[in-house]
Amino acid sequence: MCRKLVGDLATDAVQVSDGGKTWTFTLKDGVKGQDGSPITSEDVKWTIERLFAPHITFGPSYVQQWLTEADYKKAYEGPYDGKRLDTIETPDDKTIVFKFNVPHADANYAFAMGGYAIVPKDKDTKEKYDKEPFSSGPYVIKSHTVDKSMELERNPHWDANTDPIRGAYPDVWKLEFGQEALQITDRLVADNGPDQQAFTFYAAVPPERLQQVLNDQSLAERRMVNPSPYGNYYYFNLDRVKDIKVRQAINHAWPSKQIQQTLGGPQAAALPTTILNENTTVGYKPYDLFGKTAKPEGDIEKAKQLLAESGDPNPTIVYAYNQTPTRVQVTVVIKNALEKAGIKVVTKPLDRKTYYDSISQTKNEFDLYWGGWGSDWPSGSTVMPIIFGPVSDGGQNMSHLREPELDAKMKEISENPDIDAANAAWMELDKEIQEKYTPLVVGENRIATTLHGSKVGGAEIDPQMWIGTLAMYFFVYQTQVFSQPKYVPITEDPLGWFNGLPLPHPLLEGAGQVRDRGAAAAAPGRQPRRSPDRLPLPRGADDPGRGRRPGPGAPGLTRAIQRGGSGGPDACRSRRVLSTGPTRQWVRRPLRRAPAGSRRPPPGRRRRRRRCPPRTRPPRPARTARWCRPRRRRRPGATPGRRAAR
Repeated sequence: MCRKLVGDLATDAVQVSDGGKTWTFTLKDGVKGQDGSPITSEDVKWTIERLFAPHITFGPSYVQQWLTEADYKKAYEGPYDGKRLDTIETPDDKTIVFKFNVPHADANYAFAMGGYAIVPKDKDTKEKYDKEPFSSGPYVIKSHTVDKSMELERNPHWDANTDPIRGAYPDVWKLEFGQEALQITDRLVADNGPDQQAFTFYAAVPPERLQQVLNDQSLAERRMVNPSPYGNYYYFNLDRVKDIKVRQAINHAWPSKQIQQTLGGPQAAALPTTILNENTTVGYKPYDLFGKTAKPEGDIEKAKQLLAESGDPNPTIVYAYNQTPTRVQVTVVIKNALEKAGIKVVTKPLDRKTYYDSISQTKNEFDLYWGGWGSDWPSGSTVMPIIFGPVSDGGQNMSHLREPELDAKMKEISENPDIDAANAAWMELDKEIQEKYTPLVVGENRIATTLHGSKVGGAEIDPQMWIGTLAMYFFVYQTQVFSQPKYVPITEDPLGWFNGLPLPHPLLEGAGQVRDRGAAAAAPGRQPRRSPDRLPLPRGADDPGRGRRPGPGAPGLTRAIQRGGSGGPDACRSRRVLSTGPTRQWVRRPLRRAPAGSRRPPPGRRRRRRRCPPRTRPPRPARTARWCRPRRRRRPGATPGRRAAR
């Protein structure tokens, strides 16, 4: 699928000068926040500067590092004390100039990340911002109960003419969180009632249902399959596991095949051998340093040999894991395999809500833990310098690997203007890191199989983000907000969170009701639009909007009440610098209505119970007696608070 970057908050006309060091953007006319105030270049500058503040612990760091240095938190502490960055200039309200310390030919990709969502100064509530974020897109958050639900409603100040990416057809989006993948899969397989219009953003079919879903031909049109673009790793804490022989022994003893079977077999997971993911790396070149291809079940004898050569032939490893049903099963497999090699494993379950908060602490008390990272665009430059970058609380360097020699090599490759040479160098460095430092065990690469309801069309997978989409690609923070409340602050790491951490179990489901007015009757500013970079959808005989889409596994439910034709989860557009994405359309279904003149509610809708009238009102007609229980009156002379004697 061909995709290109297009202007979102900014115009398509981007000026690059000084050999790639200076990038100048011009904001579009008419872009406004949810309160109707115009978005200015000063808002963009403040947005970038606030990401340096200590309370921002999640999200992308590319632009911050390019404007200052690798350890950007020490170089600048944010704008709250009045100090501003001189590497960001705002010559007028619509022009924003970024001056990097070295050339970056792919900077436009970084600005397309949702982590750079616009936060105006007067709306910045620091740590409390995730409770009430500010939107510049078609929707705003109407209500949000953490870990339970969220409802989006229309942003009255959003102008469709400034937004060529989003159709914004739903009037309301209602989301619910907390369901497990098994429960969601069973509902989608049954395809009953409102679930016929349901879809998942991020919930893969669990292992216990995988074969059923794959073998049921009636589910073929509603089934989507795609390998993960992320790298899954089991990080060593190098501050605690200091002997490389022990780390290499664990790599050789690793039960890759057994984990694969636990996850559902080869149809559910592949067994990679490199740090960089072959599905999202240009110039990928495989290698197998620890013999996983020959012995995927693990080489226990080789592991014992390495342990004998180490300084601790009988080590104890504290293994922390995310307490989800799948990870509990995988932990048992890992523990059994490593103990066969003579390694004592102490398991530490962590709450799924705070899992990454726990393992990302530099002083954590764990030796080994699972994590993941995905390239933000097809280059090793968005993987290696991140997972082996600065060590800090909340950072992405989970292994705590810090080597000046390695830093120098990554810097040299990142600044190489020859893209092909740089890609080859990243693959060479991949192997060198595992040989020289062994900071991790390369984990399984999940293959997601997902379902959607039979009345949903236009569903497909975003191969870079590995989440299901409808009618658009998600490069907007409020869309990704949907599954974040269980794990990280809503707006501090929108796209960066998704690209970086493929957590298990943040599922979102969606059900929609569409009033069939047709495109011609759509409300002004909401008509479907098509541009050359938006591809047509494969069409079925009875479903003109049906497409394909896969995505991974997790909890939450979405309901959309739509108007004006077809659409998808086009959420608020608080970040709108650069974005991309072909658009798909949703199938239109008529809303069931009651017959004209009838007092009966539409089929499937419950009649609301009428409230009892106040005591001061005159008596209601007899027909209302069945709805209201008559109030008990006190008999004259009765004691208050007690029943009167009869």
